[in-house]
Amino acid sequence: MLIRNNDIAPLEDYIENLVFSQIEDNDMQVIPESFILKLLRIYQYIIEYLMFTQQKVENENKIIESQYNQMITEATQKEATMKENKNKINILKKQNKQKEIVLHTYQFLLEDYKKSKQI
Repeated sequence: MLIRNNDIAPLEDYIENLVFSQIEDNDMQVIPESFILKLLRIYQYIIEYLMFTQQKVENENKIIESQYNQMITEATQKEATMKENKNKINILKKQNKQKEIVLHTYQFLLEDYKKSKQI
């Protein structure tokens, strides 16, 4: 029924009880053999479920790790671009400052020329 319906919820209910249960020799004499076989099948289903879950987690981990590496690469590229842009901004600021100085010099010279013409 578990396999047919692909229903693992009942397994989750059994896992904790089965993992932490203690079966002793005298239990084997009291419990019918058919129950022991059913118990073994349940253990097999649980192990199969755990292996499936482990594989699923490993696959998801690989995907997340790949996405993380991709994000690191993008971040590194963006940091390099940002650094390059900051350098360009600094160069443009220096050029702007130099042009302002030249402009002020021309303005001063122009004002001086106008004053000299008035005399």
